[in-house]
Amino acid sequence: MQLSTDRNFLKYVLLNLVTCGIWGIICLYQISEDINTIASRYDNKKTMNYLLVVLLSLVTCGIPMIVWSHRISARVGCELQRRNYDYKFNASTYWIYNFVFIVPAFIFGFIAGLMSSSEAYSVLVAISYILSLLVSLGPYIYFYKLFKAMNLLSESYNVYG
Repeated sequence: MQLSTDRNFLKYVLLNLVTCGIWGIICLYQISEDINTIASRYDNKKTMNYLLVVLLSLVTCGIPMIVWSHRISARVGCELQRRNYDYKFNASTYWIYNFVFIVPAFIFGFIAGLMSSSEAYSVLVAISYILSLLVSLGPYIYFYKLFKAMNLLSESYNVYG
């Protein structure tokens, strides 16, 4: 069985917008199936079906989505390492690009609000806006890296099994 090696980030973003998120669900479902195909015989794990994760997230405030993303990122990272790829991707990639900038953006925004009458206000607001931009771009960078990692793994699997 040949796995897809043409996961394209731009296609993902555009089709995800056009289909109101349905394409994103399909892509992540396929990634979870592919990592099971690639890695299960080595790590004896099975990534939860993404459709089930989406359904559970609707009733649990998104917690299964966070757990799933952490686990699949770790699993992809382990498989990249096992196959000797020099591509940095693991669970910390998920956390860095999705959550690290949230706290500083909140703190600088909060401090700017408290100091709205001081001279430092505009500097704090500018820093807060820059961090907010990073917060909004972070998930896109993460998905770009995830797609690249899965393309590498799929290419390897298609050649070596």
